[in-house]
Amino acid sequence: MAVASLVFVVGFFFGLYGSWMDWVGCAFLYGMVLGFRRWVLWGCLVAGLAFGFWKVSQREEYVSGYTERTLVVMSHPVLSPDGVYMHRSGELVFFSSTPWFLGDTVAIRGKIRLTKTGASLYPSEIVLVKRRDVLASFSRIFFFWQERIERHISPSSFRSLVFALVLGNRLFLDYGTKREFQLSGLFHLLAISGLHLALIAGALQGLLGCFLSQKRAWVLSTLLLSLYTLVVGAPASLVRATLFLWGYVLLWDVRTPLFWLDWVFFVAGLCCVFLPLSWLGTSFLLSFLAVVGILLFAEPLSLLFQKFWPFGGLAGVTLSANVMTFPLLVMTFGEMTILSFVANLVIVPLFPFVLGGCFVAAIWVIFGPVSTWFLVFLEKAWGMVAMLIHFFSLGGSFSLSFSPRLVGWWYGFLGTLLLFRMLGFQKVWERDTSSQKAPLGS
Repeated sequence: MAVASLVFVVGFFFGLYGSWMDWVGCAFLYGMVLGFRRWVLWGCLVAGLAFGFWKVSQREEYVSGYTERTLVVMSHPVLSPDGVYMHRSGELVFFSSTPWFLGDTVAIRGKIRLTKTGASLYPSEIVLVKRRDVLASFSRIFFFWQERIERHISPSSFRSLVFALVLGNRLFLDYGTKREFQLSGLFHLLAISGLHLALIAGALQGLLGCFLSQKRAWVLSTLLLSLYTLVVGAPASLVRATLFLWGYVLLWDVRTPLFWLDWVFFVAGLCCVFLPLSWLGTSFLLSFLAVVGILLFAEPLSLLFQKFWPFGGLAGVTLSANVMTFPLLVMTFGEMTILSFVANLVIVPLFPFVLGGCFVAAIWVIFGPVSTWFLVFLEKAWGMVAMLIHFFSLGGSFSLSFSPRLVGWWYGFLGTLLLFRMLGFQKVWERDTSSQKAPLGS
């Protein structure tokens, strides 16, 4: 299943981003690995190419100017510093002084303006056509939560961090802070994804483990985090991380060499089918690439750094994720500090304390105003971490320019290496399984 899912995902990736020359090259590259007898895998590759091309051909091309259209709201109302709310409908963003909820169907009149990342609609009139109460209930919880944070957390710098790390709302972060995260190679910390979910799951499991068995504590933690995923709008990167966590919990007793590869690429295949256009988003791609990089390079790099660094495991995992995501980050931002690896080694171990403080403050505001002494402590702690990030962002930067085609082929080549490794794992596992089942006298 892992091999079939990987081949389908690679085909989908090339179908989504490539031209017919890329499709032919992809078929030739993977054909040398697959051979001519693996017809099921060939079918997965062709299906991925066709599905990716079909989905990207369905994208709407927006034109600047006045428009009248009916849209389905596909996000929660995200508060901006100007007091208006940002909503999404597919790749179209629109703003309104009135909050609209997830699942609402609205009729809009307004002007479309094209941006570098898509298109924005500035409405002059919005009318509600239909409301889905079940989906809207999650938006109401999100709306209530962000209003409480905006009202009861006074230091603006720390409040913007709580919005970003807890609710995924980066609108309150100033340009300088976002720029420093980009230059230092730490922008992945601002995206709610696998790292956030793993830290929260570990904390919840440790707390619940004082009262329940280990497995029940993991199940209850996963249920709570699934609810959190729905409350914050089910971003694609968080959906992926939640599915990974459910695989860990439900397949508790399964620990074959192919377990994580099977589940990772099975989830990737699900996301291709049910969240296809999410693969066009940088944060979602980064979250998957980091996981694949850890699967490919973490073990050998950890052994390498164990001789020189007392935290060889952390260094190996951090570097493996950085190596895998580096080309996409350079293509997206175009500039990065030469100290990005060191910045990750220093800041990532401190990040759980920052994230924990943000979540404690965000939960506190639900019941009432946060104590001043606690906010002052968190503000000073974040100030010290921000100074470190600022220092690393000034550590000399270099500018690179990678074309989307070059980046796509680089990841296609790494996918080939992973396919070789997975086919080798599969042969070893099948051989070990058959030897265990063989009769004693054979």
